[in-house]
Amino acid sequence: MSTESSVRRRWSFLAVFVASVGALLLVAVLGAGASVAQGPRVTAVLADPVAAAGTSGSRVIFTANQPLAAVDAEQVTVDPIVPFTVDTSGRSVGVRFSEPLADGSRYTITIDGVSGLSGTATSRFETVVDTPPVEVYMLERSDSEDDRIYRAGFEDDERVTVFEHPRIEDFRQSPRGLVVSTTNDQGDSDLFIVPVDGREAVEVKLPGVGRLSRLQLSDSGDRIAYTWTDPAIEGLPARDSVVYLSSTASPEATPSRLDLGGADPRIDDFRFVQGTRSLLLITRGKDLLLADTVTGGEPTRLGQATLIDEVARDEPIAVVRTEEGPEEVDLRTGDRTPLAVDHPEYGRPFAAEKVVGRGILSTYLAIDEGGSLSRQTLVLANGSGSERLVADVPVSDAVIQVCAAPSGRFVAVTVAPDIATNTVDDAVLAMPREMVTRVIPLEDGDPRELPGFAISWCRGPAS
Repeated sequence: MSTESSVRRRWSFLAVFVASVGALLLVAVLGAGASVAQGPRVTAVLADPVAAAGTSGSRVIFTANQPLAAVDAEQVTVDPIVPFTVDTSGRSVGVRFSEPLADGSRYTITIDGVSGLSGTATSRFETVVDTPPVEVYMLERSDSEDDRIYRAGFEDDERVTVFEHPRIEDFRQSPRGLVVSTTNDQGDSDLFIVPVDGREAVEVKLPGVGRLSRLQLSDSGDRIAYTWTDPAIEGLPARDSVVYLSSTASPEATPSRLDLGGADPRIDDFRFVQGTRSLLLITRGKDLLLADTVTGGEPTRLGQATLIDEVARDEPIAVVRTEEGPEEVDLRTGDRTPLAVDHPEYGRPFAAEKVVGRGILSTYLAIDEGGSLSRQTLVLANGSGSERLVADVPVSDAVIQVCAAPSGRFVAVTVAPDIATNTVDDAVLAMPREMVTRVIPLEDGDPRELPGFAISWCRGPAS
């Protein structure tokens, strides 16, 4: 074979190779140009409708086929209207809801004028989020049979048992299942994560042998907290109502004790603060403290209180009870404001909480001249001052707990009927033996009555 022929073949191969590469590059350039000319396209949408209906802070994330220019709030529409924020990062834009979404509703999220970093053409991003219908879990104790936690919807009267045990103290709902506190035959506490799909319960490690109370979860459901008391030795427990923290993701891990520096470690009440790593606590001496669960040390002191009614779902605001009545506490500044005052018709405010998108729900107690309870009412007041009577509870019944639904569409009122003859059980979280929860819609619909207490909307134990 001649050298000249070999050279020709090499040049021919090189020419074909260069032409092929050039063609591929041209296709790529034309494709990129077409993409820029057409504007960004949505390649994926991430949303969690269940979480969106249960907590504030859930997000809908659009992912595009190219890096995006910053999107501002004016380009976004959420129908029905709900407060939101928007952020853009790389190929993604997220819409974060500042409030829980309504149950059983369809939300349409639209972003207009979305453009890439490389072009001027714009596109519209749109998706829908269908939240699930109302579904709650309730605790029903029994003298003759096992206690049970059941699931109930509002579309029928079916009640499905999801967990049974001889002695159920309390429970909270998390994305991983129900976190359930029980008592064994020796009177000591056990803690379980109970999947609601029938899988076997997982035991959560505790600080030792003793009693757990005031079980709570962070709004995201990943952190567990409770107060712990050891068995008494020579009259005094070594640990008395001290706070411990665990994780639903690592139930086998040793729980950690909350470090409060020099403050009184004995805690009568506490709450997680939404969107932070802090706990709001009330000590045995009625000091109101804000503590960091990660760094520990000296907490921020916020005055005094007797009980925490609520920490808001959408902002760092707490409602606490005082000797003078309920007060609102701004956890950023420590400023305190009376939340309700004596009412000429309903009496004195006893407790209060914020209802998402609707205002302040206050529980009023009226006392007659003889010092007896003459009326107990629930009143909803909006920002403009107008009032709505939500419930008028007979004085023969004791109001045990009031909890608004995360969506703000319902109020659950747990009562003990005929309290004068309704004896108390012997649980650590002792309750009247007969309990019912009345669910009152704040929109259209009829009230419902469910046996039991600790409806899964409530983030703290009944007091």
